Amino acid sequence: MTTIMDNEISETFEEMKKLQAKIERIQKEKDKRVHEREFKQQEIEPNLKFMSDWLDKYGETYDEKQRMDKLKEKSQKIEHISHKYRRGGLELTPEEQEIYDNRFSIQEQYEESIHRSNSKGRRSRNNKYSSFEPGYPSRNEIKEIETYVENANMGGYFMKQFIESTHNLFLIQEQRIAELETQLSKS
Repeated sequence: MTTIMDNEISETFEEMKKLQAKIERIQKEKDKRVHEREFKQQEIEPNLKFMSDWLDKYGETYDEKQRMDKLKEKSQKIEHISHKYRRGGLELTPEEQEIYDNRFSIQEQYEESIHRSNSKGRRSRNNKYSSFEPGYPSRNEIKEIETYVENANMGGYFMKQFIESTHNLFLIQEQRIAELETQLSKS
């Protein structure tokens, strides 16, 4: 009878040790998250890095999508304007006239952009990589980026512009702070 109770006591102590270790692990994780949150709220660098990484990964794709959308819109307008022009007697607006006058160039650019989007790889906003260089995004990663940009419900191109402008503001502030610190150290 005492052996059964001793075993239960022993098992209970083992469970208590495991629970104590779990509590310590969770507490360390909590402390780490609190520290990271405080660091992000007090320091520029992690926020700047996040924006910079996001822009490197998604920025150029957003820009390319925006260019493609504008060319597609103009290409679709060409058909409407051509039909309107052929009917005759209707005045074209200055914008329509410009599109009509440049219709061949617009169509060529649109077809090139379609070909480019269907071909090899993308480059980052800094032209740092192509999908064929070792150590850089694979075709699958590029496809994941394009899918993200296509399906992102985060404001699309506006969000990209917002992140980029905030990123640039951080860089400007960082530079001005460094200049002020230099001036203060000289005084």
